[in-house]
Amino acid sequence: MEKSKRDRSQNFTNCETNLLVALVIEYSRVIESKKPDASTWKQKETAWNNLAAEYNKKTRGPSRTAKCLKTKYESLKKNIKKKMQQRNFVSLPAESGEDVGNGLSPVEEKVYALMQSSVDGLPPLNDDDYKLYDTSPGDMVEPKAEVNTPEDALGPEMQVVELYENESDSMPSNYELDEEPQGAVVFENNHKDLFKDDTVDSNWSKWHASRKRRKNQAAHIETQKLLASKKIELIELQKKVIQSEIDYKKQEDEIKLKKLNIELATAEVILQTHKIEKEIKEQTLKKLLESSTLKEI
Repeated sequence: MEKSKRDRSQNFTNCETNLLVALVIEYSRVIESKKPDASTWKQKETAWNNLAAEYNKKTRGPSRTAKCLKTKYESLKKNIKKKMQQRNFVSLPAESGEDVGNGLSPVEEKVYALMQSSVDGLPPLNDDDYKLYDTSPGDMVEPKAEVNTPEDALGPEMQVVELYENESDSMPSNYELDEEPQGAVVFENNHKDLFKDDTVDSNWSKWHASRKRRKNQAAHIETQKLLASKKIELIELQKKVIQSEIDYKKQEDEIKLKKLNIELATAEVILQTHKIEKEIKEQTLKKLLESSTLKEI
């Protein structure tokens, strides 16, 4: 069966591409919808048909079908994704702060604005090492990180007073702390004492992650071996069941064959009996004829 060839239309000019992108922006709410239900797909089909009608009214070039326009738009999006992947792989902003650019044309910039979230993705909220790159090339924005200090953990009700070594030299001589605030906590240089839990064993020297992994791996291997042995036993049982069925069928066929042989032998005996009876009758008739001829003579 011959495959039907796709009709190839003329290439899009820059003006036609600009017109297509402008119309897509108008219908972007429906075209770029991510809902997978049937009504959304029907709305998209209607939107592309309306877009094709408007395009053919405004263009000076050849008329295009909705399928042709959609294919061109999908091709633009595919090329933009390739360019952005190449930029992220090769041309990430350097420490010098040079503007590396993204290699997109003005028309592609408009399409990229519609599909930016699907290309770049959303920034993670709980990653300290993440650096958010702005849409404009070369600009880099550092996300604000939340800093949890012991003072924040204590809350506004308690005040923390820190005493550092050699701090008295830098403090004014007339500075005096008349009285400690109510509920204040005084400690030296180590905030960890505030959160220290004596019930938890902090000696990590006896913990070996590699040994733990090996132990778990050994247990996993043993489980896999046991599972494999059980599978082999099951296969052997299945083979025995199948072999027993084959033997039963074989015995049944042998019994049927013996029965047929007996029936055949019985039929042969009956046939021989009829043949003998026929010969006896013929001889008797012949004797009668001979005796009758002798009497007549």
